[in-house]
Order: sequence, then structure tokens, then C-alpha cells
Amino acid sequence: MTPPEKLGTKPQKEISGKPDRLFLIAWHSVHNKRMQKIILLLVLLSFSEIVFSERLCVTDDSQSEVCLQEPAKKIITLSPHATELIFYVGAGEQVAGAIDGRNYPGAARNIQSVGDYRSVSVEKIISLKPDLIVSYYTIQF
Repeated sequence: MTPPEKLGTKPQKEISGKPDRLFLIAWHSVHNKRMQKIILLLVLLSFSEIVFSERLCVTDDSQSEVCLQEPAKKIITLSPHATELIFYVGAGEQVAGAIDGRNYPGAARNIQSVGDYRSVSVEKIISLKPDLIVSYYTIQF
């Protein structure tokens, strides 16, 4: 993997790896394949036995670069789609909270609820102390 410094970009904002920090990656449905790759990379690195020698940086859809100092250990998902993708890549055990509506795979039903599409409980999310929050944003036409 090429270090971010060699890609010719410098992080626009750096986020410490403290467990009380929240990371939010939002994407539009038109970038679904791109975000699947980013989520897959983040989750696989979370399972890696390789020690992070350099921070992991990704660019979200707002064109902001977000850097993780260490792998995410607690993940909150704010869409059933994101929950399903995280389970798909084998990181379901790391999902600490999710919004209602998640029913696949079956194990996702046992995840603590942090609200629904209309109302997300910020208090619940903060109490779970996530390392990463994954949101799915769709454009309404």
C-alpha cells in the first residue's frame, strides 16, 4: 500500500486514534462501489495483525481526507446497507450499534439500536464510544 505522503496529497484534517473520537464517512449511492472498497479496506485493516506503522487516510465524498491512526475497533452503522457490507467482509463483531431496519444477516438483529431513519440518538452513539461511524446518504430526486 502506498503511503499517503507518496500519493501527492496531505491530510486536510487529522483525527486522533482516541476511542472517544467519532469518525464519519458518508457517501452517495452513486459512489457505492468506491465506498465498498473503502469500508473493506478499513475493516480488513481492523483485523490485521500488522501493526499500523503509518496512519490510514481515505477521502470521503465531501473531498475531505480523514485519517485513522489505528484500526477501528468499534463501528456504528447508520444504514442497513452499511451494516450488511461490514458483515459481508467479516467484521460484524465490531459493529457496536446500528439504526433500526437491519435484518440481514440474522446476527445484525442483535446489535444495539442507536435509533432509526427519522431519529438517531446521539447520546447512545456517544455512550458506545465508537472509533468509526459509517453513514449511507442517498440523493432524493
